[in-house]
Amino acid sequence: MEQRQPNVDNCTESDPQGRVVLIQLVVYIPVLALGIPLNAVAFWVFCCKLKRWTETKVYMINLIVADSFLLFTLPFLLYFTKYKHPIDQLCLAIQNIYFTNMPMSIYIITVIAIDRYIAIKFPLKAKILRSPLKSASICGFLWITMIMYSNLYPILQRTVRFDSPKMNSSSCNITAYETFSLIQLCVYIPVMILGIVLNVLALWVFCGKLGQWTETRVYMVNLAVADCLLLFTLPFKILSQFQQLKVDGWCLVLEGGYFINRFMSIGIITSIAADRYLAIKYPLRSKALRSPLKAAFASGFLWIVIICGTSLIKSFEDRREDDFCFEKSSATPSVITLCATIIGFFIPLLILSYCSIQTIAELRRRKNENCHSEKLTRKASYIVSANMAVFIICFLPLYLGHLLRFILDSSSSDCSVIQSINDFVHFASVLANTNCCLDAICYYFVNKEFKEASSKLAKSKSEGSEEAEI
Repeated sequence: MEQRQPNVDNCTESDPQGRVVLIQLVVYIPVLALGIPLNAVAFWVFCCKLKRWTETKVYMINLIVADSFLLFTLPFLLYFTKYKHPIDQLCLAIQNIYFTNMPMSIYIITVIAIDRYIAIKFPLKAKILRSPLKSASICGFLWITMIMYSNLYPILQRTVRFDSPKMNSSSCNITAYETFSLIQLCVYIPVMILGIVLNVLALWVFCGKLGQWTETRVYMVNLAVADCLLLFTLPFKILSQFQQLKVDGWCLVLEGGYFINRFMSIGIITSIAADRYLAIKYPLRSKALRSPLKAAFASGFLWIVIICGTSLIKSFEDRREDDFCFEKSSATPSVITLCATIIGFFIPLLILSYCSIQTIAELRRRKNENCHSEKLTRKASYIVSANMAVFIICFLPLYLGHLLRFILDSSSSDCSVIQSINDFVHFASVLANTNCCLDAICYYFVNKEFKEASSKLAKSKSEGSEEAEI
């Protein structure tokens, strides 16, 4: 019996007898007729009628969103099968939405079951393990994982097709997605307006309005400077996509400034997390380890290392004269990019995650011991969790894309696969650059809340040590 091969030209598998279309039509019409109003009513009830946020409410809203997006794809799947729609950008977009939200629904239902089990089986321990914020963090992690999976699934599906010709990756000419320049323009204009206003305002507050220099104030000034310089390069990045600027001396300067300030932002955010960890975990010992002068030396060291490192990378990069600015056109694996990704992001990510988790744990432990500071420490915990979530959501997709691009370049993958990953990296870079707007807001609250929280904890520890001595 002849084995059925997948159709390489159509978005969905071929259906010469029309049976699949008939089954889809019979099933999808009542599913859409019931699913749309039921999910709309459920979303209205959970968002508008129920006031108190609970773990189940967080999970249910995410489940409704996933189901609604899944319902959105059903008419397109029916159309693709009926009219033998070819593989194009619309097909890939619908596949991404479909393969994001179907597994997302399954995982959310599973997490709800686990959450109910913990609440019933361990009602006392569940008060520590369960909270709406933790539920939101779990859902955010699942969304990121499923979005990454949905982008990889069509790519891997195309790589295993039997009759697709294998191409030499060294002859690939990788370029940005056709409409990417327009997307950049739509996103970066509000990002630049908000980012410049917020960061200039942050510089004015931290440099002109506050009297005493603190460690956080030093780091925040450096972070605002790095974000402002990164915002300065965005108009040139947009121009390079529209005009397709070639690699020259001015392009290398702009690329260097762009990457210097992105890595500097990551380094400063990590330093703030480590500084806050020392202040909360060791409030007495940290007086010897922390000072505004030491924070200034640490920031200066970061600037020197990142500027020198980026300059060396740019000098050793093998770029052709016909390459475009802000673009890796060849499919040759770059070990330098791999090292920069690991040292510049993944190591700081580990440090930031450890320091943030330890800080939250210490704050919650202190909250149980000091009832009078419960509200303050709870707010500080929420702020640390939000900052860590913003950092991961903004930067992790981009550097996972860089890592995957290196793997595909090294394995001589098909040009279309590398092109798809290149498109993903470009879109993830837009998300990463929105971090410039969020830094000033997030770390304003960090400075305010932790200044109060650390002083409270230091006071309580000093009182405890005095009692022990007596």
